[in-house]
Amino acid sequence: NTICDGVPMHQSMYTGEIANINEGTQMRMDYYSDKIEQSISGSSATVTGDGSKFEAEVIADAFDGLPPLKRHKLVYAVLDEYIKSGAIHALTIRAFTNSEWQEKQKTTS
Repeated sequence: NTICDGVPMHQSMYTGEIANINEGTQMRMDYYSDKIEQSISGSSATVTGDGSKFEAEVIADAFDGLPPLKRHKLVYAVLDEYIKSGAIHALTIRAFTNSEWQEKQKTTS
């Protein structure tokens, strides 16, 4: 396994060609969402973007009592290697606790 632009790659056992397991922007967004959900206990993450500029909406009770900056640092820590490699050029984070998210949904409905 190797890393290309911060995204894991694998080698096809049939052709010997290197194939990016996250071809396409949607697959990369899903990959980043999964990384966040695996790293921040009980979180739900949705990552959207256009290829290098992404937005992450993360909902987790792990954010309870934390100011926005500390919440953002938790998410940045998960995606740090992808930011440093340039795979993620810009990242906007919206981080909520479950109760904040529910309240937000009431006001936007």
